[in-house]
Amino acid sequence: MRRCLNGETLLIQQDPDHPTSELSPFGDTSHRCRSLMYAPVRTPSGVIGVISVQSYSKSFTESDLHLLERVAETMAPALERARAEQLVRASEERYRTLVETAPMGILLISDFAIRYANPAAIRMLGANSEADLLELPIDRFLHSSMREVFRERLSDVLTQGRGTPAVELDLMRLDGQRIVVESQESPTDYQGRPAALIVLNDITERKRALAKLQESEQQLKLLFDQTPLGVHPLEPRLQSCGLESGSNTDFRIQTGRSAGAPRTRVDCSPLSPFPRGTSVGSIAASERWRSLPKRKCD
Repeated sequence: MRRCLNGETLLIQQDPDHPTSELSPFGDTSHRCRSLMYAPVRTPSGVIGVISVQSYSKSFTESDLHLLERVAETMAPALERARAEQLVRASEERYRTLVETAPMGILLISDFAIRYANPAAIRMLGANSEADLLELPIDRFLHSSMREVFRERLSDVLTQGRGTPAVELDLMRLDGQRIVVESQESPTDYQGRPAALIVLNDITERKRALAKLQESEQQLKLLFDQTPLGVHPLEPRLQSCGLESGSNTDFRIQTGRSAGAPRTRVDCSPLSPFPRGTSVGSIAASERWRSLPKRKCD
């Protein structure tokens, strides 16, 4: 068998009354084999199989072996196609599993209509099943201001045959809820026609979190802009604050620790009546700092 897999044809004869251990009969093993033939099934990529025939009563001839070779040559293309189809089916199954379980929404668009939607896209667009989305125009989910731009974007994918960078889109779900997604399109085909594969990543929650963060930062900025205390870092474990309520209150506050205890020191301007190094327990955001209790720094 190994010799045949290497491309060699074999014709083996034996005496049924004195069988050899080299032969491995198949089929009806209750009868002793008299003759066997092996012919490799060759394709351009190599040997993909072996055809073997055995006889229990007569001995095969070289003519029989040549006939088996022709049968193998005739079968080779059909077997190669079957093998290729099996590989394609296995690849399609792996691809389908990947698409069906992907956390991103995936849409197949042909003629600007939805031809396929994976489970993530079905949930993302507020549908109950894929049937709710099939044949719907993709424009149905876009804001009117984005429809023409997105059509041009898809047209470029279909005509130029190359993908596009990610872009943010506002989509309207079937239930009327607005979501924000990142969309990226790549070329493919559908039933022999150019099509686009759209991958959607829902970033609605990310955008909301960013908006809350920006709102918080804005509120913090307004707080510092409106307070008479201006704060900026000086060095580790030390901060500097300056009152900005007027030229007669030009001083800064340094806070840190001294001998393990909190310490606040006021550094006054030449116009301030406080001497340099005056320490205070707290500073009110008011021009009435003159009445604050004060003591000398150690």
